[in-house]
Amino acid sequence: MSIRRRVTIVGASVAGCTAAILYAKEGHSVFIIDRKSLNDYKINCTHFIQPLALPTIKKLDIQEDLEILGATKSNLDIHTPRGCINHSEVFSHAINDVFGYNVQRKLLDPLLKKKMASFDNITFLERFHLKSVERDQYGKHKILIKGDSTELMVESDLLIAADGGDSKIAKITNNNGEVVKSGKFTFFAYFTGIPFKTSKHWVLNNATVYAGALTKQLTLVAFFFNKKEINLWKNNHGIDSKMLDFLGSLEGMPNLDKAKRASDIIWAQNIDNVYRKCYHNEIAFLGDAAMKTDPVSGTGCAFAFKSADLLFECTNNFLHNPGSDIKEGLMEYALKFNAFFRPHFEAISSTSKQEFLRPSDENFYSLVHKNKIIGKAYLKLIYRMISPKEFQNILISNIGLPIE
Repeated sequence: MSIRRRVTIVGASVAGCTAAILYAKEGHSVFIIDRKSLNDYKINCTHFIQPLALPTIKKLDIQEDLEILGATKSNLDIHTPRGCINHSEVFSHAINDVFGYNVQRKLLDPLLKKKMASFDNITFLERFHLKSVERDQYGKHKILIKGDSTELMVESDLLIAADGGDSKIAKITNNNGEVVKSGKFTFFAYFTGIPFKTSKHWVLNNATVYAGALTKQLTLVAFFFNKKEINLWKNNHGIDSKMLDFLGSLEGMPNLDKAKRASDIIWAQNIDNVYRKCYHNEIAFLGDAAMKTDPVSGTGCAFAFKSADLLFECTNNFLHNPGSDIKEGLMEYALKFNAFFRPHFEAISSTSKQEFLRPSDENFYSLVHKNKIIGKAYLKLIYRMISPKEFQNILISNIGLPIE
């Protein structure tokens, strides 16, 4: 059986669903598949949506729904070896304007799929696997997909790969990308009894810790350690006590007398960074399929929203004009994607491969802590509201000028 749609998307996580909704709102017919069940959701995630994603969330009309579901407005305090960079202090005049969201993926992912289901021009098939990708003599893409008992051939003007960091479309089309190895491994779990209202991030000599309040009762805690230490943690039968002792030693950590692990521990030993061509073989790549970064950066969800929105903005007009060449829109997408995302990838992956802080890092954190202009710019960089180049310019302009 063969069907035709204007847009075909492989992968129904944040990036894929976002793209589907944006195109459907413009009246385009969309076909989207996912190899997992409708009720599945991503587990290995910091559940932090950075402020970068807010314009796209508003465009999707899901901000109110997120808050009704229990997403908490969030900001980040960063504890460094030279002091704390406090969000409420550096954004004291815009405390209600600069925020992200902490939200469990078991709430976010179904919300996006429910939003897709409200559009008659979106066809979503769960538990379908991609078998092959080909192009006809007119340059139209065709994909062969297989469900439990059905095979379909789907043709479209725009094919989008949003099938994650282990993208099957990338493998089929040899879009292998650049890999920057991480020097760390991570594990995380949910805890009750840690009275956080927002998120905190600790930068230590040989480790990084993130903690984010998901609800009034539930806090996500993620640990990032040098890979050489994995056996000290993974094979430790007293790991709960070891985790709480470690957390209790951190600056700014509240009393942990009532703290208790409330979930399994999720381990991830391979958190390498991958940067692929976002436009390859006339296929657009989104989210982790285009760029996967060390989860310590907390950028996964925000970058997924942003990349889907960027592709939509570059190609929407071409899809409205059947006689136009969508390749122009895809080339524009590639230029804008690389201009925005590449510098962030280089900055994140450079930090990711380090095993320990260097003396220059401590000097840097001293500057960030002492100078409020630099501190504010650094938080904007972490929130991906400015580029690494913009941050570098602010840093150079303000070195030696402490602001009280």
